[in-house]
Amino acid sequence: MVGAGYHGAKDGKGHFYYTYDGGNTWSGPHRFGQLHQAPELKDSGLTELTPRTDYVVTGKHEAVLLLSSRKRGQFGTDRIFAARTKDGGKSFEFLTWVVPVKDNARAVMPETFRTAEGTFITAMRRKTKDKDVGEVNWVDAYTSTDGGQSWKFTAKIGDSGTSNGNPPAIAATADGRLCAVFGERDQGRILAAYSSDKGKTWSKPIVLRDEFGSEDNETNDLGYPRLLRRSDGKMVAVYYYSTTECLHHIAATIWTP
Repeated sequence: MVGAGYHGAKDGKGHFYYTYDGGNTWSGPHRFGQLHQAPELKDSGLTELTPRTDYVVTGKHEAVLLLSSRKRGQFGTDRIFAARTKDGGKSFEFLTWVVPVKDNARAVMPETFRTAEGTFITAMRRKTKDKDVGEVNWVDAYTSTDGGQSWKFTAKIGDSGTSNGNPPAIAATADGRLCAVFGERDQGRILAAYSSDKGKTWSKPIVLRDEFGSEDNETNDLGYPRLLRRSDGKMVAVYYYSTTECLHHIAATIWTP
């Protein structure tokens, strides 16, 4: 899923690709139908789609997608909404805003986990400016118990620093807890937090890695993790990182939660 605003992506209508062979070949780009013309987007003024890949398959031909949109050309105005396809991606409909349009903080780059009971728990990147401390970045959790048709804020997962923030990844541990991993740019750390109550509360983040370093000692580009659980119960976080010995690269941390 691709939209406008990042690293040369300038498609405000958004598009997606899919693969049937594990990524060897891809079909696309394909449009999100007429989703970019949804009345809810037009009424809010947030008409430029800025999605990252986040969806939950809910049936043979059905899926709920978590996307974002912003005011055209205005960085940081993104808000997240839910959409749905019932025909295998041929058409899409707007469901609801996940983060209210009137919320004064950027909300973008979600990742959604569905529990065995069907609850959707979405972790997302947040950003705003505080008059006293300047830029503030953090990670929030929102929850839906009705298949994505309505959402409520449940908890702040953790702080991601004062320098641009970081998107989270979320997965379940073998003992049923939720785990969220995200980068913290101020000190160049990769962090993990746990929830034992389906995202309602979260532990103090632990440090998975804290040896960031680069050619110019700028701790400003790291993270963007993906997270999974291995068959032996260990968690694997894959992320973008840099050390003075090995400049920017893709790395992984494997640990027992």
